[in-house]
Amino acid sequence: MVSSPSDYETLQHQLQESQQLIQQLAQELVEANVKIRALETAPQLSQRLGSATEYEETLNQQIHLLVEENKTLRQQISILEQRITEIRKERGEMENSQDTLLAKMNQLRDENRRLEQYVQDLPELYRKKFKERMEVLETRLNEMQSENSRLSLAILEMATPLPEGSTPNYLPILDDEIPSFPGLPEPQ
Repeated sequence: MVSSPSDYETLQHQLQESQQLIQQLAQELVEANVKIRALETAPQLSQRLGSATEYEETLNQQIHLLVEENKTLRQQISILEQRITEIRKERGEMENSQDTLLAKMNQLRDENRRLEQYVQDLPELYRKKFKERMEVLETRLNEMQSENSRLSLAILEMATPLPEGSTPNYLPILDDEIPSFPGLPEPQ
C-alpha cells in the first residue's frame, strides 16, 4: 500500500513511463508486422522473378528473427500491461486510504475545535456552578442565622428574672415525655 505523497508521485511517474513504453512497443510491433508482411510477400516476388535460394534463406531468417522479436515485444507489452494494472490498483488503494485519512483528519479537527471551545467555556461554567452552589449555601446560612437570632431572643426572654411578686407563667406539663435537646439541661 502506498502511504506517502512521494510514493504516489513515484507511481504516477512509473505509470507514465509504462504507458510511453507500451506506445513505443506497440509502434515497434506495428513496424515489425509491416516488415513481416513485406518479407512474406518478397518470396512470392522473388519466385516470380526467379531469384536465388540464398535470397529466400536470408528472407526466411529475417522473417524468423522478426517473428521472435514480435514475440518478445508482445511479452514485454503483456508484462507492462500487468504492471500498469498493479500500479492502477495501488493508486486506487492509495486514493481510498487518502480519502479515509482525510475524513479521519476532518473528524479529529472537529473534535479538537469542540474540545477547545469546551476548555474556553470551562472557567465560566465553573464560576456559574460555584455561584449556584454558593447561593444555596448563603440561603441556608441566612436561614440558620435567622433561626439562631430567634432562638437567642427566646433564651434571653426565658433567662430574664421576673420581678418580685410575680408568678411565673409556665405551660402545663403534659403527661407525654418531654423531649431533651442537646446542650440544654434535662427537664425535671
